[in-house]
Amino acid sequence: MKRETSSTDLLNTYKAYLGYFVFIFSALLYLNTWNHSFALDDYSVILEHSHVQNGWKGIPDILTTNYRNGQSGFNDGLYRPLSLVSFAVEKELFDGNPRVSHSINILLYAFSCFLLFIGLKQVFRKYPLLIPLTIALLFAANPIHTEVVANIKGRDDLFSLLGFAASLYFSLRLIRTEKSVYWMGILLSFLFALLSKESSIVYCGAIPILLLMDKEVNWKKLIPLTTTLTALSIAFFFLRWQIVHAMPNPIDEGNFSLLNNPIAAANDWKLKWGSIFALQITFLQKLLFPLELIHDYSYNQIPLNSILSLKGIAGLLLYLFLLFSAIYYSLRNKILGFGIALYLVLTLIASQIFLQIGVHFAERLLFMPVLAFAILLILLIYESSSQKNFKKLQKQLFLFSLLILVLFGLKTSQRNKDWKSNLSLYEADISKAESSARANYNLGTELSEMAMLSSNTKTIQSRLNQSAFYLQRALEIYPDYLDAANNLGIVYKSLKQGAKAVELYLNNIAKDPDYTKNYYNLATAYFDLKQYENCIRSMQQYVQRVPNAASAYLIMGQAAGNLNQFKRASGFLNQALSIEPNNLEVLNFLGMAYGIQKDYANAERVFHKILQLKPNDQQTLLNLSINYHEQGKLEQEVNSLKSLLRFYPNNTAALQQIIFTLEALGRTEEAQNYRSKMQ
Repeated sequence: MKRETSSTDLLNTYKAYLGYFVFIFSALLYLNTWNHSFALDDYSVILEHSHVQNGWKGIPDILTTNYRNGQSGFNDGLYRPLSLVSFAVEKELFDGNPRVSHSINILLYAFSCFLLFIGLKQVFRKYPLLIPLTIALLFAANPIHTEVVANIKGRDDLFSLLGFAASLYFSLRLIRTEKSVYWMGILLSFLFALLSKESSIVYCGAIPILLLMDKEVNWKKLIPLTTTLTALSIAFFFLRWQIVHAMPNPIDEGNFSLLNNPIAAANDWKLKWGSIFALQITFLQKLLFPLELIHDYSYNQIPLNSILSLKGIAGLLLYLFLLFSAIYYSLRNKILGFGIALYLVLTLIASQIFLQIGVHFAERLLFMPVLAFAILLILLIYESSSQKNFKKLQKQLFLFSLLILVLFGLKTSQRNKDWKSNLSLYEADISKAESSARANYNLGTELSEMAMLSSNTKTIQSRLNQSAFYLQRALEIYPDYLDAANNLGIVYKSLKQGAKAVELYLNNIAKDPDYTKNYYNLATAYFDLKQYENCIRSMQQYVQRVPNAASAYLIMGQAAGNLNQFKRASGFLNQALSIEPNNLEVLNFLGMAYGIQKDYANAERVFHKILQLKPNDQQTLLNLSINYHEQGKLEQEVNSLKSLLRFYPNNTAALQQIIFTLEALGRTEEAQNYRSKMQ
């Protein structure tokens, strides 16, 4: 129901300010996130990403490696360099201040929504301004977007949105003016979107569909545009394929495991396809009622459904209905048909109908489909209204939209608070995600880490017990969750339940002998139980897989020392030094091991090296003086003790030792001076 709007458009007087209003509204929605810290995937793509942490120097590596390559060479099969480049720049300029990063996310989102409104205003230029305005505002306010905007890692989706909005704007200018100058803007904007996130490929279909919503646009004019966008997408995916397959490590198969995506892991076609179509119902539920928002939907938060189940059948019928409606109404040049087609295109990858992805479901997958949903909602209300009074219809639409915006805005503001930190997010979600193995794992792991940061014994004990509860629940949901078992073992060790930890680690190793970290943690559990030979054997298994682990050789050296095998201990400690020559802890143990073996020359050499690295170290000066004493070098012993007492005059052990040695040298008067200092 398209109407002339020149004299009856309620917002015509304010049309010059509407874009600014969209910007301000979008920014205010997320203003309460600016002082948040890092959370969830921020760790893997920022804090633990070596290329990002290298600042300027890391940018060449970011451009030539896969997305999470900076996390110990992990190959996730993704190529999204632009957001990582921005994080590297922020690391260099602002030392990775999360407030700066959150502020940038807010501004990016606000500007993208502003630019999106400018494009929508052109697409729906024959409609009252309230139509593109309410669509843009409903898109901006939808609480589903909190995962993208409130989480710094969501920069990849934000950049993708910015590239989409800019591509739409330049495409509209090209169609309206037929000026070739806009081709450059289209190419750069679309490439920007592709380099931000691979799913941007669907925009080569979404942008032409949006343009066709203006009935004055001839579809033949869109052929060069669609062809160009498709060709650019193909070129990008060829580049991506080259980069991810050139990495030293193959693409990790865990992306398609039962834990990450049960659909991809399902062997039964009835379960696979039933779950795929049931997922379409989940999309609709989240879009209509974005109330129960969760940071993780992995196994088994959304159970698999058979194609013969009620949800499987309903999902299939829903998808067929949408597909038929899109084709039927689009061929009749009906705008609602194009709206449904836009939704199907924007959910093309998330639907998993044509390919499986590395996640079952996540709210970020609906980031762009929200646009199609907002368009369909507003147009359905507007086109189906029987109201004859044009201004009254706009007022009714305005009031309806206002109600939704208020509800969405309140929910968004509330959800933003959950994203303040890992702990706040995990605690807020656990009651809604009891069936998610990873949600339980996340909270259990975070609680154990928080326990280690506390100095209060009761707090430590309480958090460790809570941690054990959630990690155990993660294992009950997914018994093969090796990371959960590994972390539970660490908690058991902290609770002085070493035998339980050993049992867990041995079980993990039986399930996967290549799960490297278990050998290390098993060795430390044996060490705590004073089973030192078992500790050494397990750690030797570890260094076979991770040969450059100085800490592993240190632990083996300590274990051998506890077995009074000091020659063996010296060998392990020297291996640790070959990896980290200036490791003070290793040097200290090695010096003492040499001393016990009466290898005084080597002990003295080691102690002097420590003093070069850490001058006037109290314990080292004392150890050096003992070493001199054992050799009968009493004068050198006295000089070493005097150096120690010059910096640490109240060291009782040094005072007692120097008194004893001075008296042995017959220097009783000097000894008496030191004795008086002890009184």
